[in-house]
Amino acid sequence: MDTLVGSLVISKSGHDKNHIYVVMEVKSGFVYVVDGRIKTLDKPKKKNIKHIQMINIKSDEILEKIDNKALRNEDIKQCIKLFKKEHQCEAYI
Repeated sequence: MDTLVGSLVISKSGHDKNHIYVVMEVKSGFVYVVDGRIKTLDKPKKKNIKHIQMINIKSDEILEKIDNKALRNEDIKQCIKLFKKEHQCEAYI
């Protein structure tokens, strides 16, 4: 399941339905996701893994910064913004 780290996902349920996140951590059936704006690196959102939909896109830049411990909220916001622009996505940021 650690292969999910760095992946873009969309929330399928809850008040944040259709919200795009980046997975930061996976623990026992839950993922910890961030969007860089409301859910920051300091306070990731805990979501049941059943309540997210994989987009099957990983950002090499995000993965590299996670490994180097240099990831910032601005990097996450930029990654989500680029995804939305490239795919003309209607999901929230």
